Amino acid sequence: MKLLSIVTILLLFTQTGRGQHYYDDAFTAQQADSYTIDGVGDEPFWEQCEWYDIEYVWIPYGTSMATGDFTGRVKFAWTEEKLLILAEIEDNVLSDTHENPQDNYWNDDCFEVFLDEDYSGGWHQTSYNAFAYHCAINEEDVIDSGDNDAPNVNLKDHVEFDLDTLDDTHYVWELAFTIYDDSFNESNAENTTVTLSQNKEMGIAVAYCDNDGGTQRENFIGLIDVAAEHFNSAWQDASVFGKLTLDGPETGIEIAGNNNAADDIRIFQDGEFNLVIENMAKSLGKTTISVFDLNGRLIIESTIYLEDRVTVDTHNMDPGTYIVSLKSEHFYYADLFFKQY
Repeated sequence: MKLLSIVTILLLFTQTGRGQHYYDDAFTAQQADSYTIDGVGDEPFWEQCEWYDIEYVWIPYGTSMATGDFTGRVKFAWTEEKLLILAEIEDNVLSDTHENPQDNYWNDDCFEVFLDEDYSGGWHQTSYNAFAYHCAINEEDVIDSGDNDAPNVNLKDHVEFDLDTLDDTHYVWELAFTIYDDSFNESNAENTTVTLSQNKEMGIAVAYCDNDGGTQRENFIGLIDVAAEHFNSAWQDASVFGKLTLDGPETGIEIAGNNNAADDIRIFQDGEFNLVIENMAKSLGKTTISVFDLNGRLIIESTIYLEDRVTVDTHNMDPGTYIVSLKSEHFYYADLFFKQY
């Protein structure tokens, strides 16, 4: 009997505008499973999401901020019901000087998310062609400029969010948005929500209103690198937004670790979902291949003659971590782990 060392196999599965748009900024949101809006962002799916910097001063256009005044970055995820956003912000002063949330809301510190559900671009200042959610640091108010009939509306029922303070200047925002299309009407108590799905494209921009203690904000910092002719347009025109694509679970197999753990066995990838076990010694004969989950339940078992190679198709296996063993009359190969996403 021969017991070989552990080999780790990671199986990563991947699957793969309309209107006028001034820029080609592109962002990706990864599909999430369960989540909790707590200002922590420690769910495993966030590790698969890319950070994007909030670094361009829109107003006053193109200026530089003092070191330590502000830095920010953001990442995106989604479920069928929600668009999820996680942001890390460094801001030397948090300020909320206007008591009425619908008055001068843009002149207080707030985290702003622009959403264009169908990525159609176009004017949104006085309509719901796109939304401009000003999320206040009181963690309650979410103001949009609304439409001509109902300006400066509080859409806090669209967003669940939490602001967590890490220290005196570092903060984490975690937000979950219910998505509405441009038929949204503030006076309609039964607006239809949009179900999200893989490959959907949405218009997206993120900005931060930075107030350092006065009655007016000092800077308006955005995610998109706008040109001079559009520097004051993002809060009015969805055509400056970037494109957010809702990505699904990755597909394909990536093998990590030692795939030549024994002279007589080689393990490698062949195609999107195939795990190949090759008999280099060509003398193993009748062999039982068993696949177990971490609870010890047998998922697959097959007895074959391993004279050359065998291919294990993992396409229909649920996400999770599995253990594979190979056993013949004169050979035992154990503790081959792989994780499927």
